[in-house]
Amino acid sequence: MTALTRRRGNNPHEESWQIYFTDVRTGTIGARAGVPIHADQWGWSIGFYRGMEPGTWRSGIAATFEARARGFRGRVV
Repeated sequence: MTALTRRRGNNPHEESWQIYFTDVRTGTIGARAGVPIHADQWGWSIGFYRGMEPGTWRSGIAATFEARARGFRGRVV
């Protein structure tokens, strides 16, 4: 199975990562702007994965990048 890879987002003013399966961008993980300090700081979205109907997407939040990356991989594979 081909592994997911991540590439840093293009905007230097925000911390975000684009997630790829081979050359297909499957989603994004990024720091959430404007949320209170006590709220989960990371958000994610998936726009494409195996078995997903066209035009649908999933998203969520997590306290840390590592926690969100684990959850994202669990949704994709």
